[in-house]
Order: sequence, then structure tokens, then C-alpha cells
Amino acid sequence: MNAYLFTAAVTSTRMTKAVGRDALGGDVGRVNQVQQWNNCVNQIIVAPTLDEAEKALVDWLNSAQDETPVTREVNQMIVSQLIDRLFGETLDRPLDWPAICRQFEASLEAQTDYFEQGNWVDPNTVLASGSLGCD
Repeated sequence: MNAYLFTAAVTSTRMTKAVGRDALGGDVGRVNQVQQWNNCVNQIIVAPTLDEAEKALVDWLNSAQDETPVTREVNQMIVSQLIDRLFGETLDRPLDWPAICRQFEASLEAQTDYFEQGNWVDPNTVLASGSLGCD
């Protein structure tokens, strides 16, 4: 499996109902109003091929729908394939991207209180005793 980093410029469009006003500010009832916005989407996708990864990105973009349907158009897309090997000084080994994703999801599910996490260090036990300043 390969991993790809996608950065896409996306235009989203939706039709909503709004209160219509005439030239004098009078209420003319409900009218259709077009809302359109641009945003940038970053996503890492694991797939066997680039074509399948691109299809997964487009499917993901179109799956997020509100009560009012939104049409999304990808204007530009930049794709980078992530390295599939972990390089060290003495060895290199292949990265198993699906296993990394499963491990990451499991660690997210295990954390319940994000603000209380952390490591505490007693500097008296870690640092050597004596002066830290210049003599």
C-alpha cells in the first residue's frame, strides 16, 4: 500500500432559502440564494494506486453533506507520495501504512482526557547535582 498527501483547492456551492427584499427594503418573500466558498483540504490517503487514492478523496469530499446539498469542485490538486520505507543509520524497513493508521486510531480512542496527558519529570533526579552555572 502507498500513502499520498493531497492538498486540494475546493469550491463549495449550495442553494439556500433567504428573505428577499425589494429596492425599498420591503419583504418580497422567500427566494433562492447561492452561497459559495473556497477552502483548502489536506488529507493523507492510503491506497494501492494514485487513481484509487484520488477517487477516495473525491468520495470523501462528496460524502460530507449538510441538510442542504453542497456541490464541491476540485479546482487544483497537488499530490505527494509519502516514503514507504523507514530509513535509519544501519537499516531500512518497509512502512505498513494500514497498520500505522490502525495504531493511531487505537491511541486516539484510548485517550479520554486530552488536557491531563503528559509526562512529569523531577529535575532533581534527572540532572546531576551541583551548579549548572559557569564557575
